Amino acid sequence: MRIFISTGEVSGDLQGSLLILALKQQAAQLGLELEITALGGSQMAAAGATLWANTAAIGSVGILESLPHVFPTLKIQHRVKRCLQASPPDRVILIDYMGPNLSIGEFVRRQFPTVPIFYYIAPQEWVWSSGLGRSGPDCPVYRSPPGYFPRGSPVFSGPGSECVLGRPSPD
Repeated sequence: MRIFISTGEVSGDLQGSLLILALKQQAAQLGLELEITALGGSQMAAAGATLWANTAAIGSVGILESLPHVFPTLKIQHRVKRCLQASPPDRVILIDYMGPNLSIGEFVRRQFPTVPIFYYIAPQEWVWSSGLGRSGPDCPVYRSPPGYFPRGSPVFSGPGSECVLGRPSPD
């Protein structure tokens, strides 16, 4: 089974590495072979993912802080979309990284409509904007994202969508 995991922040790299270790353990118990490709950092690589790009250095918070990372992020997204077309995954797992991951998720949904997309930690758009642009309950990318924070649960729950509240790993 081929799984693509995408994140762009150091915290997502940590969460992704823990997820990769758990997936590998489950796959070994079931006798499944896993091929994990990723956008992430050194922790995900150490856990066994093949990185298509290291995104740990381009994560940022705030509009001004993210400006220097716009072009590198677009370049990485373009490369990832080419890689996904060349080697389509069986599953896609997105970890936070709101703008880039929603773009990747929308691309996967258009190009590979039968490939399941999971948002392991849904984007925290409710923190950054007064309205829900692309990540609310009607988002075409996912159906049941886990809510990492209590405020996220009602944001992502709605008709046809269910949000499971909880943290993917202990604090």
